[in-house]
Order: sequence, then C-alpha cells, then structure tokens
Amino acid sequence: MSELTAKELVWFRLANANATFGFYSFKKRFLARYAKRDGWDLQTIEKECRNCDGSGEYRKGEPCRSCDATGIYRTDEHWLQRWDLCGSIYHVPEFCSPPHWQRGDSPKREITGRIQHEPVSATVARRAYWRLLLRFEPMNFYWEIIGVIKGRTNQFKAKWAFRLIRLRNKLDLFPAMPEDEVPF
Repeated sequence: MSELTAKELVWFRLANANATFGFYSFKKRFLARYAKRDGWDLQTIEKECRNCDGSGEYRKGEPCRSCDATGIYRTDEHWLQRWDLCGSIYHVPEFCSPPHWQRGDSPKREITGRIQHEPVSATVARRAYWRLLLRFEPMNFYWEIIGVIKGRTNQFKAKWAFRLIRLRNKLDLFPAMPEDEVPF
C-alpha cells in the first residue's frame, strides 16, 4: 500500500461528495487498494408515500391505503462496508448471500436516512474524479474523456481527438511493444 498525498485525499473527498457517473466503481477499487476494512454499518431509508405526501391522510380525514396511514410507503435496509482511509470513514454498499443478519454480523453504527455530504458543485467533483483517474487509472481516464468527446459536435471531436492522441503518447498508455523485446 503506497502513501496517498493530502491533495489526493482532498480530491477523493470532493469526488465522493457529489459522485458523477462511473465514480462508484472507481471508489470500490480505490478503497480496496488504499484503505482498511472497518466492519459494517446498517443504513435504513424510509421512503415517503407519494399519494399522501407522507401525512397518512389521502383526503380530508380519509386514511391513505397505500401506506396504511403511516406516511411511510417502504423501508429499505442497506448493509454498508466501512472503509478507513487515513482516518476518514467511507462506505460501499455490499450485497452478499447469505444476508448479514443470518451470518451473525452486527453493525458498528446504524444510519437513519441518507448520508449527507458537504455541498460540492458537480464541476468540482468531476474534475477531482478525473484527476484521480489520471493519477491512478490512466486508461480509464482516457476512456472517460473519449466518452465525453463522443457527445460533442464533430468540430469539437477532431480538435480534442488530436490532443488526446498526444496525451496518450505522452503518458504511454498503449505501448507498441515491451521495451525488452526486439521484433526481429
């Protein structure tokens, strides 16, 4: 396990606070490589009834039939794997068979509702995620940028395609052949 810099930890925290598409799969790989497992947490999320807006009354005095007048339509429980990354706790949802309660696991902490993060703009979170990808998984960064470019106009594509080719060559993402082998 190599040491992470303070800058990389800040990037990870920012990217985790407002996760973009693809971040969660990266997060799982990153935490498995650099963090220590720290047990389990149990998260309980109660979903409000949409018919009565969580009040339990459908119309004036009539009980809501969708939620049996409780205001809660459904309750979901999620087991979260705890990861300790340099003193900060991060969570990854874990689905296993048999379930944790049948195996005798007990949660370290019970979380009610969704986990709240500090507000981070989507642009800042995406840049932090891309910096982490470029540093730790350059091939995935390359494919992420290709996906962004595919959604743009043709003029934009050509301009950025050449920049990406130069970046790919500079980072040596696709070596032509191993350096210790001679082709003939």
